[in-house]
Amino acid sequence: MSTTTSKAKNKETKNQQNEASPMVKLSDYQELDNKYKRALADQQNLEKQHQKDRSHYIKYANEQLLLTILPIYNNLKLAYKHFNLDNPSSWLDGLKYIINQFKDILKQENVIEIETNNQPFNHHYMEAVEIIETDNKEQDNMVAEEIRPGYKLADRVIMPARVRVYHYKHQNGSMPLDHN
Repeated sequence: MSTTTSKAKNKETKNQQNEASPMVKLSDYQELDNKYKRALADQQNLEKQHQKDRSHYIKYANEQLLLTILPIYNNLKLAYKHFNLDNPSSWLDGLKYIINQFKDILKQENVIEIETNNQPFNHHYMEAVEIIETDNKEQDNMVAEEIRPGYKLADRVIMPARVRVYHYKHQNGSMPLDHN
């Protein structure tokens, strides 16, 4: 009878362990679930804060640049206000000074004017607004005139230069097909 009693006690002990095990696992699960929910809420709050910070940054990103440009704008308004027909050379000197101020700021901001004078046409930096026929083969595909300057910010074109471009005209009157 001792084996039967011992088997019964083992069974009873196993039943007690099985009943206690789910309770422990359930409490562990609830604790992990609470931690997960807190971590998820923290993550969502961080994302909201990041979005708020990002929109604030975008809204005020140009503030420093504007603070450097506004004094020049004020100088321009002042020059316009004080234009004097009797002494236009001093007014032009003031205007040159303002243009140089702009050039300095553009240089500080790493804005570079695209060189077009005596340059071959480059479709990456220039936009051809007119083709001018030429009998001089050496002028073929060269910039004839800059209509509007172009600019790069570091190595990215932010405004292509608008130019007139020479195109060599054959003596028979036709223009060669050049598919470079």
